[in-house]
Amino acid sequence: MVELLAAKLGLDAHAVRRKNFVPPEAFPYQSPVFVFDSGRYEECLDLCLKSVEQAGWAERVAEARARGACVGIGYSFHNELTAFGPSRIVNLSGLQHSGFDEEVVRIDATGHVTVHTGQSAMGQGIHTALAQVAADALGVPLEHVTVVSGDTDSCPYTGYGTGASRAAAVGGAAVLTAATRLKAKVLRIAANILEASPDDLVVEDGRISVAGVPDRSIGMDQVGDAAYRRLQGFLPEDETPTLEETEVYDPANVATAFGCTAVLAEVDPETGVVTLLGYLIAHDCGTVINPLIVDGQLHGGAAQAVGGALYEELTFDDGGRMLTRTFRDYLLPTATEVPPFTLAHMSTPADHIPGGFKGMGEAGVIGGGAAIAHAVEDALRDYDVKITALPITPPNLLAAIKRGSAR
Repeated sequence: MVELLAAKLGLDAHAVRRKNFVPPEAFPYQSPVFVFDSGRYEECLDLCLKSVEQAGWAERVAEARARGACVGIGYSFHNELTAFGPSRIVNLSGLQHSGFDEEVVRIDATGHVTVHTGQSAMGQGIHTALAQVAADALGVPLEHVTVVSGDTDSCPYTGYGTGASRAAAVGGAAVLTAATRLKAKVLRIAANILEASPDDLVVEDGRISVAGVPDRSIGMDQVGDAAYRRLQGFLPEDETPTLEETEVYDPANVATAFGCTAVLAEVDPETGVVTLLGYLIAHDCGTVINPLIVDGQLHGGAAQAVGGALYEELTFDDGGRMLTRTFRDYLLPTATEVPPFTLAHMSTPADHIPGGFKGMGEAGVIGGGAAIAHAVEDALRDYDVKITALPITPPNLLAAIKRGSAR
């Protein structure tokens, strides 16, 4: 739509984007439904354009066109509503469930940590992400944290479940808040044992020590021992036994992640075959918990976008019977078709969510279809091709080339 509007007005598409971006000083920005919490959209666009420039895409297009090849660049800027969602907004939208999340963080008598979550692990790395949040907040080694999920007998209730790019944002916020309270109790118990003030203690790698006096220290296991086994003389009299905190977190607002996708594509106008030569995403999902997980989800989403834009199509005969009934007919992209991905990151934390986390599970796929379609149009600009539907299969593209040539 942005490209069509820019062409209609005779303007550069990026100028149209810049004119319509919500500026940083206008946040929080009220839309008809949600409040957009934060964003640096123009900086993200500039980061994408700079990355494209550094990759030498313009030179590759010029070289290709000089030898008669059809190569083009396409762009798409996206917003992603994450951390879904405020329970009352969920109910106002007509859904009969809530949007809060409940997390339990427990330290046992050995000093090891267990996080009980209602979120579900389905390959997105949520166990690792929640374990990292807990480990960082408590000051313990990551390998000392176990995350338990998927069992409704032992795990807490989560209002919406796992989806809508919310597990790390909402679940992470709940774990962070619970673990922060739990750490305060650990410090109070340790202060009683070390005969020091809790304010003078530091926690690192599972040991609690007096600041500046590392020899005066105890392990997390000793704190666990004091809270579960040997209360007399070690557990302060005004503290309850055990080490466990539960947090129910209902976000006051969604969190908006955002990004810009750029695609370099070559088209064979004789066959209608599209080859993706490059795929770049500039992205901002607030505080990044695990960079490898973020990159992996962006890669996976982009691969899904490639499939939806170029290959995956359901077809029916005149009687409404589906013709694409097996993977011999329904094409999925493989490593042969998926291009190399380049990622560039920004971080604009969500100031209303503990930890500043924003979700990003859908980010890789949102802008891909539009960027690929624009890249194909740019590559075939001499043919006046207009892409109005996905997927851009060879027969569909050849028909578009024929229509454009007629115009």
